[in-house]
Amino acid sequence: MKIVIVGAGKVGVALTRHLAVENRVTVIDQNPHLVENIINIYDVMGVCGNGASYDVQKEADVAHANLLIATTSSDEINILACLVAKPKKPLALGIGVSTVIMCFGRYLCSFLSGYIVWKDYETAFEWMEGFGWGAAIANMGENALCWLYSAVYNATYMIPETILTVIAMVVLASVAPKLFNRQG
Repeated sequence: MKIVIVGAGKVGVALTRHLAVENRVTVIDQNPHLVENIINIYDVMGVCGNGASYDVQKEADVAHANLLIATTSSDEINILACLVAKPKKPLALGIGVSTVIMCFGRYLCSFLSGYIVWKDYETAFEWMEGFGWGAAIANMGENALCWLYSAVYNATYMIPETILTVIAMVVLASVAPKLFNRQG
């Protein structure tokens, strides 16, 4: 299978290490030192440039790839790299899965920061009581209640946001070829 990996950071290198064993892998990264390093260590091709650029993807032969995996530290670059790539049905799945993963990461950060920064037992108790959880939380310790509050509070807006983001990204992925006047 022909696989293109955009991003030669920790995740990109780990994927390359495993996937290069039985696949033809091409790695794209803007840092020429990372590209040179990865092609010297693994039996892969390397292209230096922006993975969201059509010309760079053309040089990496993305049009003939079975799979493109975007692993840069930038959500925007990852999404654009997938949108610019040759549109295929698995693209929508890839965008949907990567969007859910990124939103879950944001949820974890919000959850932890909600507990660490905004640890307020009285606010948590009042808010949870307002949801009708008074009896269930009456005997909870302060730490447990603050953890639960942070989890529930962040989930109330992150779950709908994740669903809407996945829908928007999949729709955008299907419309992108027409927007860029390219047919897949």
